[in-house]
Amino acid sequence: MKKSDSIFLKVTEFTVALPVIVLLRIACVMPEKVSRAFGRLLARICCFCRIRRKTLLMNLQYAFPEMSDKELKTLIKKIYVNFGDFFFEWFSIPQNIESLDQRVTCTGLDCLNDAIESGKGVLICSAHLGNWEILATAIARYSGKPLTIIRNQLRNRYLDKWFTKLHNAQGFDDMHRTNSGIKMFRALKRNELIGMLVDQNGRSAGVWLPYFNRPSSFHRGPGIVASKTGCTVITVFCYPEKNQRWQLHFAALDTVLTGQPEEDTERVMSEYTRRLESAVQKHPEWYFWFHRRWKTKVPKHIVAQYSEQQIK
Repeated sequence: MKKSDSIFLKVTEFTVALPVIVLLRIACVMPEKVSRAFGRLLARICCFCRIRRKTLLMNLQYAFPEMSDKELKTLIKKIYVNFGDFFFEWFSIPQNIESLDQRVTCTGLDCLNDAIESGKGVLICSAHLGNWEILATAIARYSGKPLTIIRNQLRNRYLDKWFTKLHNAQGFDDMHRTNSGIKMFRALKRNELIGMLVDQNGRSAGVWLPYFNRPSSFHRGPGIVASKTGCTVITVFCYPEKNQRWQLHFAALDTVLTGQPEEDTERVMSEYTRRLESAVQKHPEWYFWFHRRWKTKVPKHIVAQYSEQQIK
C-alpha cells in the first residue's frame, strides 16, 4: 500500500510539475523584455483574481495603519506587478550573467571583502525584498568564494530539484533548511559564504522582536550560528533603481558576540530586524507581503510588553 501511495504521489507531483517547468523553461529562453511583459500580464491576472490578496492587505494594514484605502489599493497593484516582473527576470538570469555588471551596483562591498579576509566564514542575512535572486548571483560572482543559500524545501520534489539546478546555473548552491546544520558549519569553517533570507515568520520557536511596532517571530538561526562559529554577519538588501537596475547595500553587523547563544540570538536578530524594517519602509512595493507574517499566536509573556492595539 505504501509503495502504491508513493508511486501515485510521484505521478501526481510530476503531473503538476511538468507544465510549470515547461513554462519556466520557455521563460528562461525568452527575450527579457518579452518575459517581463508576460510576467506583468500574469501578475495583473493574479491581482484581478485576488490571489493571496487577503493576506497581502492584512499585512499592509498591520505595517502601515496610517494608509488610506486608496493608497493601499494603489500599493497592492504595484506589488503584484513588481513580483510578476521579478519572477520572470529571475528565470532569465543564467542567460544574462555576463551583463550583470550593467544591472547591479554595490555599496559597502568592502565589508564583505574584509569579512572574507578575516577567515571566519561569512553569514549573509537578507530578505524577500527587491530581486533577492539577482542579489545572490551578484554575491557569488563578486566575492570569488563559494556561496550556499539556505532555503525551505518545496513540497513538489521535481520543482525542488529544478530550482536547485537553476540556482547552480546562477553560480551558487543551495541546501534545505531542515538538514543544513552540519554542512553549514563545515562551509563556514572553510571560510565560505552562507546566505539566508530570515525575514519571514519564525513561528513559535522563533525569537520575538518588534517589527513595524508589532510583536513578530523571527528565525533564531543566524544568532545561533554566529554565536557558535564566531563568523562575521553581514546584512545585504536589494533596492530598485531606474532603468531596471538594482543597488545592493552591504553592511556588517556591529553586534558584539558573547558566546551565549540566547543572548547572541537576541542581539543579532534585533539589529537585523531594525535594518530590515528600515529597508522595507523605503520600498514597500518591492517587499514580499504575500507571506502570512503575523500568523503565529503571540505568547502571553510577550503580550504583556505590547498594547492591545499592537496585538490585534
